[in-house]
Amino acid sequence: MKFGNDIDLNSNELKSANGLTDASGAPAATSGIPTVAPGAAAGTGATATLEAGSNDRRGAVTINYGSSGSLNSGAIFALTFSTPFSAKPVVLINGANNLTQGNNTRFYMDETTVSTSQFAVAARSTTFGNSSVVRFTYIVQP
Repeated sequence: MKFGNDIDLNSNELKSANGLTDASGAPAATSGIPTVAPGAAAGTGATATLEAGSNDRRGAVTINYGSSGSLNSGAIFALTFSTPFSAKPVVLINGANNLTQGNNTRFYMDETTVSTSQFAVAARSTTFGNSSVVRFTYIVQP
């Protein structure tokens, strides 16, 4: 679809520029499997699990909150890409296990942690609490 002399919105050039395809029009590589680690805000004994099918570009992380810790500040988890991006990407994060609107305000994408090799999700002043299980989805746009 074109608008006057504008770029064709379905062109390989545009899709490649947005990271959806490579220059030939083939789907962009999704890189490898990242690693994930719980942060202090997830509490002592917390675990972070990368769900099956996750990769550097998109996926899901399940956090099993620990019994204690700095649950109202700091990182809930950090994800490290298997292959660093050539430039700092945009990262979208969402609570995925039917969180209510109030629960979606308990975390945020900490932009200060986003780099070509990693990102972290941080806790707000109100947290999920001990022994909670929370699933987060992420999308990385290079």
